[in-house]
Amino acid sequence: MEKWEIWDAYVAYEEDGNITKERPVLIYNIVSDDNIIAYKMTSHDARSDRECEVRKWAEAGLDKKTVIRTDKILRLTKKHFTNKRGKLQSIDIFRFERCRTKY
Repeated sequence: MEKWEIWDAYVAYEEDGNITKERPVLIYNIVSDDNIIAYKMTSHDARSDRECEVRKWAEAGLDKKTVIRTDKILRLTKKHFTNKRGKLQSIDIFRFERCRTKY
């Protein structure tokens, strides 16, 4: 597991933390197996300027158009992750960092 990889992970719903959904997430920082910083990803269209569209989504291993929600930072453990999908491409890394540091 490395920074910029995209993995499927079980993520708790915001409304009810007891319910989880398997979804793609972007690995941002691995502090330890019990402290992995990731960003939530969604197939919904971008709803704000805090959501960054992945332009090279197919090359990154995603099935459909996806946005990274820079305002949805996740703290996960290694046990949450199920399947590696791919890796974010250079142009999307640049765009994500620009979007993430805008605020």
